Amino acid sequence: MEPTATATAADPAAGFDRGRASTPLSRLLLPVPEGYALGADVEGYGNDHEVAAKDAVALFKRMNKGLYGKERRAYEKGIDELGIQGMAMRSYVSQDEDLQVEVLVLRMKDKRKVREFFELRQELADLVGLAEGPRIEGHAENAACFTLPDPERPEDAEDAEQWQDRLRGTVCSAYDGEVLVSVTSAEAGGPHTKAVADLVEKQLRHIESPGEYV
Repeated sequence: MEPTATATAADPAAGFDRGRASTPLSRLLLPVPEGYALGADVEGYGNDHEVAAKDAVALFKRMNKGLYGKERRAYEKGIDELGIQGMAMRSYVSQDEDLQVEVLVLRMKDKRKVREFFELRQELADLVGLAEGPRIEGHAENAACFTLPDPERPEDAEDAEQWQDRLRGTVCSAYDGEVLVSVTSAEAGGPHTKAVADLVEKQLRHIESPGEYV
């Protein structure tokens, strides 16, 4: 049976510090889980925000870092065909501040287009050489993650020492019915792919059963 991703009014975030839940779309976002707080602003929109269709399309297109030429055009065409109706966004930061995660939840008109765009993002990730990231438990068919490439290791010893403290990143895409989920992380002090995968799994579980994970 295909999931419907329908939020219910009985799914409030338990307080402002866990994120707002005042609209059907914002209620689909995972309330801030234990061990995290609301993080930094997402593209200047704040750390817990919602935008209408036109702004959602423009914002989502700006997030295609690393794509050029025909790959970029294919990505933007895919966005135009989605029929985006709105986007809610929330950022999370771990208590020790070494992991920042941005989550976007977009509602579309056409479930088939959502699946096709999910598959397009996987193809483009392969084309630009992103390495396969963590697997999302229970979501082998509708979620995929990739790790962002490291910068080249410098030869200079002082620069190499700074390189050891570089930020790492993971990008994940997933879908549930007419809802698309996009996740991007910035990871300090080593990779945090397991923590990112855990957040993605919780986010998908929250969409499947609103109010169950609070």
